[in-house]
Amino acid sequence: MHHQSDPSYTAHAARQREHILSVAETLFIRKGMNNVSMSEIASESGMMRSTLNKYFKDVDKILWEIQHRKMVIWGEALQERFSEVTTTYQRYEVFLQCLLESFEVRPKNILFLSVFSDQYQVGSVYSNTGTYEQVFNPGDFGSKDTVKILMENFHDGSMRADLDPKETAVTITYSAFGLLISYVKANWSLPIKYQIETKQLAKNAFDLMLRGLRA
Repeated sequence: MHHQSDPSYTAHAARQREHILSVAETLFIRKGMNNVSMSEIASESGMMRSTLNKYFKDVDKILWEIQHRKMVIWGEALQERFSEVTTTYQRYEVFLQCLLESFEVRPKNILFLSVFSDQYQVGSVYSNTGTYEQVFNPGDFGSKDTVKILMENFHDGSMRADLDPKETAVTITYSAFGLLISYVKANWSLPIKYQIETKQLAKNAFDLMLRGLRA
């Protein structure tokens, strides 16, 4: 019998968790987060419900774990890219470029956010009373951190002088994510209706945002 400290057991458990999260994410995107049960996730994962319960006790924990992992990866990628820029305006350029790349390469991230965004907002506002605090450790990258970084050294001469740092950071962050959620949902229909690729529409929208920011 494998002990939990056995490296092979640990590796197997990690693979199982990743498999469960991947299967669950696909189900949430397809059916909505309120229409997926633990039994369905277990069945689609090819395991018994009792096995699934060893990793996650309920659907809510799975949802938050998926979001947590996405936020950690997003935060690391964003901070790495931000380290290469020298002005606030360039940070906004990089932020929107990262979002556009995610939209093109990992649309599932945007689709999952469209399903989970309302619950995430409630959980992150009242973070000391719910699942957010149980999943996100102190120091983990969260939605407020994107805004905080975009506010840093705001009036460095590269941005319009009349813009408020916090209002601009929050506006651009949530407008950009909201646009991508609407575009990814209409990814099949917009090219048919207007003969324009959705990713081009997203790029156009971000370019217009940037024009309104530059000094």
